[in-house]
Amino acid sequence: MLLLTSPSFAAPTFDATATATGVGVSTLSVNLTVGGGCTNPIVIADIPWSMSGIGSITALTIGGSVGTFINGVSPGSAAIDRRIEMWRRVGVSIGSNSVQADMSATAAYISVSARSYCGVDQATPTGTSATADNNGNNAIATVDVTSASGELVVDSVMTAGATAALTVGAGQTQRVNDATHAGIFLFGSSDEAGAGTTTMSWTTDTDDYTGIVAVPLKPAAAGATVRRKVIVIQ
Repeated sequence: MLLLTSPSFAAPTFDATATATGVGVSTLSVNLTVGGGCTNPIVIADIPWSMSGIGSITALTIGGSVGTFINGVSPGSAAIDRRIEMWRRVGVSIGSNSVQADMSATAAYISVSARSYCGVDQATPTGTSATADNNGNNAIATVDVTSASGELVVDSVMTAGATAALTVGAGQTQRVNDATHAGIFLFGSSDEAGAGTTTMSWTTDTDDYTGIVAVPLKPAAAGATVRRKVIVIQ
């Protein structure tokens, strides 16, 4: 008789992060170094920007290959376009990976931020993403994400107009808190262990437009354990 146990799964783990900022540019890139011991890697790219009128990312490359769009949200008015988008790519190389965003028009203010995580399922790396925006001027950005134990939920947030503070929610580990464009927008990213429903939240110093994107990362199988039981009948 042969007994098989299910594969074991370890939650994805954070590896590294890098952020670049720009003013009055239509292309911006940052180099992210993926650690040598990172197996089953994924790179998450977060791009917040502000420009006159409606703009878009025309190309997002990670390590020289096209990234996969996850989700985005546009807090604020259409007259001054503020938007944050999250992208991903699995199977990236160990070492330096350039993450580049090409815009449809000149962005008055933009950031490109990249994070690498290890131990992520390479076939189905993410679950269902969620977004939330508050265009009624609220200093809290929050979103509920459907996830599971063993997953890791990652988020990115931007808030328009706030000048001094962006505070990560309880239980989340902050990865980026960027105030380079304070007065135009603040930007942050974090992660938290998954559960049935995981709430990701941030607060700011000012009641203003906020937007948040979040998605669960699914763990790679750590391997299967095989047990054999032999019954001898005499």
